[in-house]
Amino acid sequence: MSSERPSQNQPAHGLSVQSAVQPGAQNGETEIDLLELLNVLLSNLRWIIAAVLIGALGAFFYTQYFVVPMYRSTGNLYVVSSQDSVINLSDFQVGNYLASDYEKVVYTWEVLEQTKENLSLPYTQEQMRRMISINNPQNTRILEITVQSRSPREAALIANELMLVVSKYVVDVMETEQPNILSEAQIPLERFSPSKTRNTMLGAVLGGFVSVLAIFIIFMLDDKIKTPDDILKHTGMPTLSIVPRTAAKALPGAKVPPVKAAPNRRRVKRKGGKIKWSTHRTKS
Repeated sequence: MSSERPSQNQPAHGLSVQSAVQPGAQNGETEIDLLELLNVLLSNLRWIIAAVLIGALGAFFYTQYFVVPMYRSTGNLYVVSSQDSVINLSDFQVGNYLASDYEKVVYTWEVLEQTKENLSLPYTQEQMRRMISINNPQNTRILEITVQSRSPREAALIANELMLVVSKYVVDVMETEQPNILSEAQIPLERFSPSKTRNTMLGAVLGGFVSVLAIFIIFMLDDKIKTPDDILKHTGMPTLSIVPRTAAKALPGAKVPPVKAAPNRRRVKRKGGKIKWSTHRTKS
C-alpha cells in the first residue's frame, strides 16, 4: 500500500485556488480609478459648491472692508519744440526727444521736493517716486503723468502740481520751450484697485480648488474595503461569495436571546435627610 502526498504546487483534496492580482498591486504601485474619483466628486458636489460660495463671499467682504482702496489721476503735458507754427518732420522728432527727456525730469529730486513743499505732503522722495508713473505714447509729443494715492483728491492735486513744477523747471534749467498743459488731472470717482470683481472670482476659484484637493486627498488615503472590487484591488484575490447582513429575527427558526430588563433605581429618603438608592427589576 502506497500513500502519495500532494505536491506543494498542487493543493490537497483536488481543489485549485487561483488568485487574480492586478499588475499594479504586485509592484506596490497605486492605481487611481478616474471613474470612481469622478463619482466621489459628484457625490460631494454640494460641498464643492459651498466652498466656492464661501470663497467668493470671503474675498468680496475682505476686499470691500479690509483692503485700502487706491485711486489714480492722470494729467497730460504737450511738449513744444519750436515757436514756429509750421510743424515739420524735424520739429516732430525733436519733440519726441524732449518728451523722453521730460520723462526723466519728473523723477528728479528737485521736482519732487518742490512739489512736496508746495502741497505740504508728508511723503518722502522715494514714496513720491512710487506714486508717480510716466507714459509717453508712441509717435506723440504727449507726456502722461499719473499719480496713485489713497485719496482721490490728493491724487489729482499732486498730478496737477507736478505738471506745473515740471513746466517751470524745464524752462529755467533746460532752456527750452515751456510745455503746455494739455489736460488737467480730474478727481477720480472710482477706485483703481483692488478690483472687487476680480478678487471675488479668484476667491471662488480658490475655494473650489481647495475643496477638490481635500476630497482628492481623502479619497487617496481611504483604504477601507467597501465593495468586492476593493478586495480585488487591494489583495488581488477574487470574492467567492457575499453574505448579506440580516437581522436575526427575520430568519425563520432563529432563536432570539431574551433581553434582560434594565434595573430601575428608586430614591428612598430616610430619616435624617439621607438618601438611599434601591434597585429592583421590572417584570417583563
